[in-house]
Amino acid sequence: MKKILFFLMGGIILMSGSCASETKSAKKKVVKPVKPVPVVVETKIEHDKIAGIFTFPGGKLKALVMSFDDGPDQDKRLIEMFDKYGIKGTFHLNSGKFAAKSKTSLDLLKTVYAGHEVSAHSVSHPHLEFLPASKVSNEILDDRKQLEAVFGYPIHGMSYPFGTYNQMVLDMLPSLGIKYSRTVTMDTSFHLPKNLLVWNPTCHSGSGEYWAKKFIETKRDEMMLLFIWGHAWEFDNAATDAAKEKNWAVIDNICVLLAKETDIWPATAMEVADYITAAQDVVTKSPDGMLVNSSEITLWVKSKDKGVKLKPGQKLAIPK
Repeated sequence: MKKILFFLMGGIILMSGSCASETKSAKKKVVKPVKPVPVVVETKIEHDKIAGIFTFPGGKLKALVMSFDDGPDQDKRLIEMFDKYGIKGTFHLNSGKFAAKSKTSLDLLKTVYAGHEVSAHSVSHPHLEFLPASKVSNEILDDRKQLEAVFGYPIHGMSYPFGTYNQMVLDMLPSLGIKYSRTVTMDTSFHLPKNLLVWNPTCHSGSGEYWAKKFIETKRDEMMLLFIWGHAWEFDNAATDAAKEKNWAVIDNICVLLAKETDIWPATAMEVADYITAAQDVVTKSPDGMLVNSSEITLWVKSKDKGVKLKPGQKLAIPK
């Protein structure tokens, strides 16, 4: 086959002599976008029914959750910052990254994440919605089991890899032992989640300072939640050391702002999930005019300008 050399902009392109005819006859493959299938999200947590009756622990009306994914080395620096300001973090880890770690390294991880929540994020961080049910099950169950083996406590929380899921994944989560799963879709209402398996955070850490200030400024006579998510590696995702330090300074300032507030409960995602699940159960199953706590955790009920404890097994008339 005769070949022709073309010289263009100092570069050389080698083409076959029959390329013109081949190009004409070749058909372009058109890739049609996949239309997303709507997901049915059932409302299971009724904000209006519980936010005006209960408070968070200690009679506080506001709660803070900090949620970070992937388990990068930068988590260590972020956790040191959280510990400095008395803030709890929830860290969603991919256990597939642990395969090459020695027992000594795994024991060190227990020390790094001590006092904070470790939660599932799948074994290998795939798009779960593209997998068959058996592989979805393996990704989540194996992640839970491996994390539990390392950290020594039950793992019932999760965040979706890439923030994506479909109806099959959503429907499978309860049978896989998952009680909550965080998305990446913003909900800036400061309301409690409608469904813990589709838990939309308030914002990404990149806009966290703006929404932290809004949260502090907002005054309501009901429970409010600020839920910030992100990746600790993003703070080092800059061209220069100075730019990296600027990124870290932003998250530090967010912590400073929130730590000053005495009406904020700094909690893990699992702590908040368990708390509002118990509160929802009370308002759903209690007789009219009464609150009956059948859960294993102490709840706090609003009473004028303070909170009143509602201990496990206790009954209380709804304060007026």
